[in-house]
Amino acid sequence: MSELTSVKLVLLGDSGVGKTSIVTHYVSGNAANNVKPTIGAAFVTKEINVDGNQLELLIWDTAGQEVYRGLAPMYYRSALIAIIVFDVTRSQSYESVSYWIKELKTNVDTNIIILVCGNKTDLEDQRTVDTSSAQAMADQEGALYAETSATTGSGIERMFQMAVSKLLTTRKTNTDNNQQKGVNIKDSQSTKQGGGCC
Repeated sequence: MSELTSVKLVLLGDSGVGKTSIVTHYVSGNAANNVKPTIGAAFVTKEINVDGNQLELLIWDTAGQEVYRGLAPMYYRSALIAIIVFDVTRSQSYESVSYWIKELKTNVDTNIIILVCGNKTDLEDQRTVDTSSAQAMADQEGALYAETSATTGSGIERMFQMAVSKLLTTRKTNTDNNQQKGVNIKDSQSTKQGGGCC
């Protein structure tokens, strides 16, 4: 059994898109009831095994209200994975995705894994953002794309698995490249100090 490695993951997006409900469903396996708006950020952990790697996800669920946007960098700056959630029935929440991608690309390490998530697929008859447009936008930004329903739980497990698998693959590729060029001591030291990842 490999030792447990911590992976910091942050959820971003407008208020009411279902970030808290997604996290609740993922961690507990049940739909969330009476979800109140997140103030600042909420924090949970979940242990998972992906591709034989034992990991502890440190999940930060950030508040979506405009008033809390200034706090977001505190939570996403050291994250290895960022999931940007929008509501497929609200075009305005989809338009905010580009704001968050720009924020991340400006303020964080270029190696961060970005995944765009279209939530509330159970409301298909009210959908205003089609899958192909959202997928094309994510591809253009170099991000992953997934769709979920926090009400039914559809796609949630797969989405987190997808993001973590991509992180592991990216890390392995970077490590292999560094070994070919000669070990990058600075990278290995900072990994040790930071609790290590993958």
